[in-house]
Amino acid sequence: MKSNGQGVVITNSGTSCSVITNLNINVNHSPASAITSNGSYNTVISKCIIVNSLGRAISFRASHLCLVHENTIYGCNTGIEGFISTLTIKNNTIHSSTNCAIGSNSRAFISDNTIFNSGVGVRVTSYDSCSISNNIIQSCNIGIESTYGHKISGNHILYAKFAGINIQSGNGAIISENHLSYSGKEAIVVESGDVFIVRNHITSSSQESHLSYAGLLLKGDVTCAVVSQNYMKKGGNANKPSYGIIVEANAKGVIISGDLTDSGEHGAINDHGVGTIIDSPYTLFEKEKLDGIEVHANNYIHPTGKYVAGGHITISAAAPVAPNIYDIWIDTNE
Repeated sequence: MKSNGQGVVITNSGTSCSVITNLNINVNHSPASAITSNGSYNTVISKCIIVNSLGRAISFRASHLCLVHENTIYGCNTGIEGFISTLTIKNNTIHSSTNCAIGSNSRAFISDNTIFNSGVGVRVTSYDSCSISNNIIQSCNIGIESTYGHKISGNHILYAKFAGINIQSGNGAIISENHLSYSGKEAIVVESGDVFIVRNHITSSSQESHLSYAGLLLKGDVTCAVVSQNYMKKGGNANKPSYGIIVEANAKGVIISGDLTDSGEHGAINDHGVGTIIDSPYTLFEKEKLDGIEVHANNYIHPTGKYVAGGHITISAAAPVAPNIYDIWIDTNE
């Protein structure tokens, strides 16, 4: 089945279980969306080929429990986008979306998609929890852009022009087990809020300019960040990151652990934050391994109640006055 020029509009409020499959749609550079679904439930859109929309290839409005999978989308302003909808978006191939390949302002499960040469690979602005997992995102301006607390895991993000992952507001976001290589600027940027960044694989950041950017940037409005067990290397290209991690002034409650050897040309961490705790090479949750391990901290509260600015502390069973790691955790979050 083919459609040229006008797109397909499905208005089926209250109707369930619509299936749209094997459409070949060329919108001929019209601003119309290729497929628009309004008020649908359990709609399935699969195995369609959609090209040349100046609007959205597939658009959902107030549609729920819908599945979008195995579609091929090329040369559209926006690939797949949901508004006030609940969507599962998986196994699609999206190429050259000038604005955004996949976007959602409501609950979405976005996995196993392949995205190339787009403005933003995946953008989520939902208050509801979203999952973004196991996508391949290559040569986009930004790989994943997220607002509010979402789970971002297992994605492979290559050659982002700017940031691989940009967290505008953390709110409990979990960024885990992603592979980010050859980012033009930082691999991961967190602008504000609280976030967990664990077990990511980051290599060869700052490809736009030598020593201009870091592998991970925590900006001044960050209120709490746990950065643990990440593999970070500066890589072998001519352009290298200045540091593995930069913590900007006024960022609070940052806790960093893990082996960051060779993560930046100037060093592993450039810290200007408030209350930053750096514990290497063990994680802060393995207390039994902390005996005798030196912890570097800009500021911390000693268990005696005395505020200490800068310096080094050593956690040791033989030194009862040494601070307890859990005391530091609590104090830096106040």
